Amino acid sequence: MDEKRKTFINCLVDEFYDAAVLYTRLNNSPAPIPIYANLNTRDSHVVVFIGRFPNINITELAARFAVTKGAMSKTITRLSAQNFLEKTVADESGREVKVILTPKGQEVYNTHEARTVANRQKMYEKFRHLSLSQLGAAALFLEEMHDLLRDYSTFLDPEEPEPQETEAPDHGSNGRGRPETTRAPTGRVG
Repeated sequence: MDEKRKTFINCLVDEFYDAAVLYTRLNNSPAPIPIYANLNTRDSHVVVFIGRFPNINITELAARFAVTKGAMSKTITRLSAQNFLEKTVADESGREVKVILTPKGQEVYNTHEARTVANRQKMYEKFRHLSLSQLGAAALFLEEMHDLLRDYSTFLDPEEPEPQETEAPDHGSNGRGRPETTRAPTGRVG
């Protein structure tokens, strides 16, 4: 590979990592909306994801947010205690727990979805000058980075089984022209 291409790839990867660090910082910060009191952005995204996929179970949530079932169970318990959601037993054994939003959680979800529409409009304006070819190249780069990071995270924690890509139950398109999948690790909620 020539040096110019290597330099360009290094710049792209550095920009990606800088954006990932900023996203992580934002995700761990208090959500900037009064209804979200006592929620950090990541917790608000858990509430939103449950709103998008009612009756999702903790295992699916953990995979979506790239955390252990134990960590997600703690998050769910905390959000339940704050009255954002309710846990329900989903099977006769009492082992599978599904989660649904309370009216307070539904308000967070509705507020988030309205803000998402406004934020997406800003994104459309920001990127409207890009051709479909350029957008396709950006999408390919992000998918490849996702795969590299997933491989790297498996390398860091070889005890954890490699996440499997599974079709999410009847949740429609993910906006990229492909069926929505539950694909860990991402933690992305739009």
